[in-house]
Amino acid sequence: MSDANKAHRRRIYDEVFNEGKLDVVDEVIAADAVDHSPPPDSTGDAREDLKDFTRLMRSSFRRRSLHGPADDRRGDRVAAYCACEGTDEGNFMGIPATLDLAGLIQQLGPAPSA
Repeated sequence: MSDANKAHRRRIYDEVFNEGKLDVVDEVIAADAVDHSPPPDSTGDAREDLKDFTRLMRSSFRRRSLHGPADDRRGDRVAAYCACEGTDEGNFMGIPATLDLAGLIQQLGPAPSA
């Protein structure tokens, strides 16, 4: 991956996601970019989808941090793998905030309700 692409990815993590500077999305992502794993409510515009998802994550998870341990570039395609940590304090994709692990597991479905 080129140094420029790494710098763009770093800006997305640090400035867009961690700091909420959504205007940076238009600076570092091409207008015709394709998101190969779009969100369920995708607009079809990769930049707007990223802004919408960032707004959702920032409103649902306070004290969050996104960091990316790995990148992969093949031809004109770039994949970034990242980890996010935060405190669940808002409604996220229809799931209300849960501050305990057992409640979260029940909401996601793998454990039966009490």
